Amino acid sequence: MHAATDKVLTASVEAGLSVQDVTVVGREKAAQADLLNALAVQRGTPILAFDPHHARSALEQIPWVRQARVERRLPDTIAITITEREPMALWQHDRQMRLIDADGIVLTANDLSKWPNLPLLVGPDAPKRGPALLHMLAKQPAIAQMVEAAVLVGGRRWDLRLKNGIDIRLPEHDVPEALHQLAMIQQTNDVLNKDVVAIDLRIPDRLSVQTSAAAADLRRKPPEKKQKT
Repeated sequence: MHAATDKVLTASVEAGLSVQDVTVVGREKAAQADLLNALAVQRGTPILAFDPHHARSALEQIPWVRQARVERRLPDTIAITITEREPMALWQHDRQMRLIDADGIVLTANDLSKWPNLPLLVGPDAPKRGPALLHMLAKQPAIAQMVEAAVLVGGRRWDLRLKNGIDIRLPEHDVPEALHQLAMIQQTNDVLNKDVVAIDLRIPDRLSVQTSAAAADLRRKPPEKKQKT
């Protein structure tokens, strides 16, 4: 059986049915070498021996590749069309930084300076739970644009670190409501631009504001008496 198959493939090559070209559509970030290695095909390989379904599965194991389509175009071309994953955030864990997408898939740990404006997620389970948090933050853009990092605490809830150093302690549940409450207070009182260290939203319908030591001292200091003229 194998001998007969080999004869057929040899005859097909002699008839010009061998791989001479590989075309790729949709590649921007995935390394070309990774795609070719996944195909495991060389110039001159009998094109009838090439399995597009197996090749598609191999391509979709590459982190950057969300979806792939592979076709044999006789007599001599393998045509690949890929859809790449979109970076969503940077993930910090065990002192290492990685780039992840909305599914929590690690895309790369190299050249992360190309994505300086992505949010930072911190914690071992952050890739799994981060997309939901970022989706909720997107509904409060005034808050989202101030966030520098989100830290998953105990695998249960998030702390937000703002770009100005303020910590926002979110509750385990009802996060959208807590973010809405914070956005409303920011809109009316501009609290996130004041001398604040942390805001605690963990208790429903209650907001606790921790001010800096300097601000606390200023509040405790009695007002100066005006000198008589």
